[in-house]
Amino acid sequence: MRRLAIPLLLSLLIGISAGQARGQVLTEESIGFLKVEYGLPDSIVSIPIYIQNDSTVSGISFLFEFDHTILHPIIAFNADYQKLLDSADIDPTYIPPDSTEYQATPAYDPGLWELPIIISDEIKDYGWVNPPEYTGISHPTWAIKSVYYNLNARDSVRLLMAPNWVDSAYVHNTAGYVRPHIPGLLVYSIDTLGVNIGYIQFRVDPNAVIEVDQSFLHTTRNIPQTYKSTEFAEEWHDPPGIPDAQTVSVYPQNLLSSVFIVDTADTTIPPPPPDENQLPVLSTISPNNYSIMAGQQVSFNVTATDAESGVVTIRANDGSLTTPNANFGINGVVTGAGGVATGLFSFKPDLDQVGNFSFKFEAEDDSGAFSGAQFVSVFVEGIDEDILFTASAEDIFQQGGVPGLNEVMIPINVITEKTIYGVQFDLTYDYNYFDFDSIIATDRIPDWIIYENNIGEEPGHLRVVAFGLANDAMVPGLSSAVLELAFSVDQFATAGCYPINIFDAWESIDPDPNMAGLEMVTDSGSMCVDRWGDVNLDKNINVADLVSVVAFIIENYDLTRRQFATADVVINDSVNVIDLVGIINAIFLLPISPDLAPIVPAGEFASLQVLHDEITSAGVQSEMALEADLPADIAGVELDLSYNPNTIEMLKPMLTDASDEFQIYSKDNGTGKMKILLHSRHPWNDDELISEGLSDILTLPFVSKAPIRADDDSQVRITHAVISTGAAKGVEVEGIDPEPILPDKFALYQNRPNPFNPTTYIDFYIDGSSGGAETVRLEVFNILGQSVKTLVNEPLPPGMHTVVWDGTDNDGDKSASGVYLYRLRVGDNNQTKKMVLLK
Repeated sequence: MRRLAIPLLLSLLIGISAGQARGQVLTEESIGFLKVEYGLPDSIVSIPIYIQNDSTVSGISFLFEFDHTILHPIIAFNADYQKLLDSADIDPTYIPPDSTEYQATPAYDPGLWELPIIISDEIKDYGWVNPPEYTGISHPTWAIKSVYYNLNARDSVRLLMAPNWVDSAYVHNTAGYVRPHIPGLLVYSIDTLGVNIGYIQFRVDPNAVIEVDQSFLHTTRNIPQTYKSTEFAEEWHDPPGIPDAQTVSVYPQNLLSSVFIVDTADTTIPPPPPDENQLPVLSTISPNNYSIMAGQQVSFNVTATDAESGVVTIRANDGSLTTPNANFGINGVVTGAGGVATGLFSFKPDLDQVGNFSFKFEAEDDSGAFSGAQFVSVFVEGIDEDILFTASAEDIFQQGGVPGLNEVMIPINVITEKTIYGVQFDLTYDYNYFDFDSIIATDRIPDWIIYENNIGEEPGHLRVVAFGLANDAMVPGLSSAVLELAFSVDQFATAGCYPINIFDAWESIDPDPNMAGLEMVTDSGSMCVDRWGDVNLDKNINVADLVSVVAFIIENYDLTRRQFATADVVINDSVNVIDLVGIINAIFLLPISPDLAPIVPAGEFASLQVLHDEITSAGVQSEMALEADLPADIAGVELDLSYNPNTIEMLKPMLTDASDEFQIYSKDNGTGKMKILLHSRHPWNDDELISEGLSDILTLPFVSKAPIRADDDSQVRITHAVISTGAAKGVEVEGIDPEPILPDKFALYQNRPNPFNPTTYIDFYIDGSSGGAETVRLEVFNILGQSVKTLVNEPLPPGMHTVVWDGTDNDGDKSASGVYLYRLRVGDNNQTKKMVLLK
């Protein structure tokens, strides 16, 4: 959800008025620098600024910081600031400069100066213009464009674009008077490049060193010297330019940063043309500042996406992560295919690692284009005493779950330089929202016994005592956690984060009865009741959550158990297009109902079929039509197509007249399975939905590899379909045959359903190329590679086979929730896939 401040920047905005925003679409507002820039010492460089906006922008306040020892902004002398120079505290012999290349000196920094911004060609047609000569004084018919530069704080700049109405004589392709604006992109995209609004010019310091010096250009939310924030003045109107449009101030969610490198201007990494390639997008890392004790661990996921669905690489510290105990992929590099890369960053400093640590993250696509860089700072404080704390804290990683979720695990962590034989502590929690279930020992105290009980008259006060019966000492483990406290979230709990208070903690450091117990330093935390729809757990419901759900549906990215629960907004134990539509509605503050009763009358179904003409030879490019007969207007469709890869090469699906207002995503594994997702950007708008009745909702281009009979469902068919109305209600679909097309080779299919509880089905196919029965072994493993259960170990005839796993191990015991692997071995061949067991 956007954060609005009304009114704000009164000096910036003209005609500001309060009111609900209209016509929003599903992009995140962004502003900043997108790509690496280069320049030689003593040269003038033009640094481009980009924005991404979902609605019309009519004003911008933009703050950024840089290294003034490397870059010197080009300053335009402004007579309006003569008063500052003439003030009593300025040396009367000081002669103010009149050069646009003036470089400030430490001795004479009188305050604010103006810098010119060169308006880009991209926004000139919308009323933004460059005056014939820059005077620093606004003209009533010109857009005001200035950069305010405080010479007393030379590392920061504020760009202010506050337009007046512009005479049409100076505007291309307009008539009458038009207020300068930047139109909304009006797209839902995770990778839109944005609009280049202009350039700020800098002179590179003549003493800068090539291939050594560099300046990070950081977009920031606030610069104290300016008392201003980075924000947009956005208008909602149609067409642009209507004087009575509603105007609000909006804080951009993405503040893009980049780097300037002192090097030859003939860079080896040229930015790709926007019409040929879209830059990869690095998801916002939040929070980006941590303060921890030595021995504590910081961990978070970093995700990047690319529109072209190619290879994406994320680099930590430019792919050379040398900080001890910091881990991210392989030496700081994580690579992903299919347009998505994600990796877990972790940093657990040793007791002697104290001070500030900075980590830079940047994404690159397979064309060499870079995203904006993001930076994470970690301050590590040394310890003098043993510490008992919980990593479920805001500055580490809060745990939680949606109402009704059980097995929410809260870690209790210990940092120590001593040998510990026992610990004791008190803990309070909000019993109105959480129920305590049990305590589980970690690998640090495998042989300890644990006692716990409620203390006092009121519930929610727990005392825990843990020690080794044989004087067993605490040992090092995979993390600093020694205990895991299991809680259940009350089904009526209100979203928010609630305190976990740890106090009165003691430790035994010697079994000798003459040694007194030592009091431990404690640090408390919290646990959260998640909001349905907050898939990435950043406590906001916005476009990032939609991107995560899309990535899960098209099988580019998995969800954890907690994320899966937040994504299941209609509460039906699955995450699909119905939930996607529900989250879109939630973003626009429309209610979501968990009631799964279909919106159409009982007994009415939707039907889907794939139709195509007869193909008489190989090498023919043709099209299939996905025909739908719908009992209601629909806002989303999710499909699995199974096709014979020996006869058909599928191309990228296309929208039709019936679905041209929708967004479409597809993923083809190239071996017989295609996933398709399409949804409306405005599911509440009946005019933008696919109308009830009979229509072609998709075109499926393909190239034949052999002759194909007309409408031959043995060559292509729908194996799974989910349909949603605009109110996030499911529409039942009839006539779907889940039986997959049989490839002419050995194959293992994804289990169904996935995630599951407690039973799932695993399908596999044997081609019989050996001429008889094949020896088949199907086995389930945990994430550590340990065998859990052997499902099949015998000769089987050729054909399709289905095996059921009920979630138990070889001893008949129920397996824990988590990720499992299942491997099929047929002769010398084997395939492995993942599945998720949820409870």
